[in-house]
Amino acid sequence: MRVGVHGAVVLAIGVLSPPLRIASALLILGCAHVAWGLGDVHVGVADGKLSILGDDGPNFIQITPGVGTGAFVVTGVDGTAVNGAAVVTVTDVRKMNIDMKAGQDRVELLQVDLEQTLSAKLGPDQDAFLFEGGRVKGKAEIKGGKDADELTVRGGARIGGKLVFETGKKNDTITVNNASIGGGLRISSGAGNDQITVQFSTLDEAEEALIQAGDGADRVDLLSVNFEDDLELDLGDGDDDVFVEDSDFDAEIFADGGDGDDELSLRGNNSFDLTERRRVIDFEEFD
Repeated sequence: MRVGVHGAVVLAIGVLSPPLRIASALLILGCAHVAWGLGDVHVGVADGKLSILGDDGPNFIQITPGVGTGAFVVTGVDGTAVNGAAVVTVTDVRKMNIDMKAGQDRVELLQVDLEQTLSAKLGPDQDAFLFEGGRVKGKAEIKGGKDADELTVRGGARIGGKLVFETGKKNDTITVNNASIGGGLRISSGAGNDQITVQFSTLDEAEEALIQAGDGADRVDLLSVNFEDDLELDLGDGDDDVFVEDSDFDAEIFADGGDGDDELSLRGNNSFDLTERRRVIDFEEFD
């Protein structure tokens, strides 16, 4: 008889008949698999690029700063294993590539500081992405899958290059809250009834902000945003609502409501450069 990690269960195997020993062993293996929780994520660094690869199960990871420049800590949450462990520390990272594959995944980057670029690809299931605080010196590109996703950049985050969001055909939520963007903004939410919110944020004079909501009944809120370059808003087919409040537009504006019963509402203290062109079409209600 043996007593190990599984205690009484292993002890019981020693006194069972051979067929029952096989069944019990399979049971123990099953328990060991469950102990890994929500799947497994693999990380590695090569030539300054941190690669994070998920599996087809649901995974939840947090990425936080480590000790020193280019050091990060990748933590598995709610039972997610990272390289077979709970926590992995990596160093010498300049850019980051995340591919979570299938499963309902959640990725959080908290106060990270990247010298180059960030690329995050979520899988086909319902996923969540959060970038809070910190900085990406270059481009940051976040791609959702075909299911309903929630993508957020907030908390004083600084994106030095272009910030790009892409989602699929379900009802997605995209939020930019209290962020500074140096290289332009592109949001493409695809079809579905999407909620897009940009608030308390500044877009530097570099490239235009492009918001494409796609088909469906979409809602776009622009709240206390400083657009220092051109803004293009394309809502596609469906009954869409755009709400603008206390925002500053320093360059050209082109807004197209598309087919459907669309409404554009201006509230608060919005300012416009009267020397720049403004073209607003296909909004049945404009006040």
